Amino acid sequence: MWKDRVFLSVFVGSSLLFAGLCFGFLHVFSDLPTWSSVLIALPSGVLAFLLLLWLQIASDAPSR
Repeated sequence: MWKDRVFLSVFVGSSLLFAGLCFGFLHVFSDLPTWSSVLIALPSGVLAFLLLLWLQIASDAPSR
């Protein structure tokens, strides 16, 4: 799964999208400097994607 080009491009694109959203909220609604907003937003974007991936995998179980 991790070696597939489509998955890697979706991972990078979605992580950047979530990081951008997080950066926007931090930049507008907090008094943090820009560099700290970036340092918080990048791992948050990756974690948001991984959380959604985990939820999709966990909910893909067969019904009882």
